[in-house]
Amino acid sequence: RRSRGTASATDVSAVRPSLWVAVDTTVDGQVELATGRLHEVAVAPSGQAAETVADGTDVWGRRAATAEALARRGYERIPSLSTAEPATKGITNLPRWLAGAVDPVDAGVDGQGRRQYRATIPAALLGPTERGRRAVDANVVLVLDRRNQPVHVAIATVPGGPPLSLALDLSSLGAPAGIAPPA
Repeated sequence: RRSRGTASATDVSAVRPSLWVAVDTTVDGQVELATGRLHEVAVAPSGQAAETVADGTDVWGRRAATAEALARRGYERIPSLSTAEPATKGITNLPRWLAGAVDPVDAGVDGQGRRQYRATIPAALLGPTERGRRAVDANVVLVLDRRNQPVHVAIATVPGGPPLSLALDLSSLGAPAGIAPPA
């Protein structure tokens, strides 16, 4: 599964695993749900980039002045994110978050005529999005294409909690991504 979109977070967390580059980033990545692996490149408005690889509970990252310069950097393990819980990191948890979402409602269609559904992801399921602050619920909007395949997801924590916003376009569902952990 590929994802491309934006992320806005005031801290790194198991929900947004990465080395810090900025609050707002554009994100391009892949996940392998069967293996619990994640690969993402996040780019800040300044151009600074961070690349993340997660394999279950283990998270590695590298940072550079530009996305092109990432390949010249080595990965470092990120101990603060390489924790036993949750067992997988970042959007590899999207199916679990959606399955545990409560109060789903039909939200009509988007501007392209695709079905939308809204629900709430409970705080206990999402987990903390900022160190030292309690977890809060998040609102989720899921958009399905005409074949009822997920094509877009937007997740935003509720007001009053640490701000987190993810807006991702999804593609290549079920296609192998070939994500390998760093050596």
